[in-house]
Amino acid sequence: MRLDYLSPGDMEGADFVSVLTLDPGASVGEHLHPAEEELYLVLEGEGAGRLDGESFPVGPGDAYLCKAGHTHGLVNPGPRPLTFLAVLAKAKSKT
Repeated sequence: MRLDYLSPGDMEGADFVSVLTLDPGASVGEHLHPAEEELYLVLEGEGAGRLDGESFPVGPGDAYLCKAGHTHGLVNPGPRPLTFLAVLAKAKSKT
């Protein structure tokens, strides 16, 4: 399930703000954000967050930020759905 609160162009700097649900056994594979930053905030369920190849437990209220140039993901090993808020925004350029 995905529920979008913002879409590109709705708020300067934000590409999207969405609530997503991972069914048991599902994941957001670890991926690179070359020019964006993404925040994950776990709302319900438990799982494993990933940042730059490192795995750590996450549950309701836990949040983590993937900065530009880094990788992240999220895994739901089950047995219940894992719901999280994702906020994706363009990173400020370093000039």
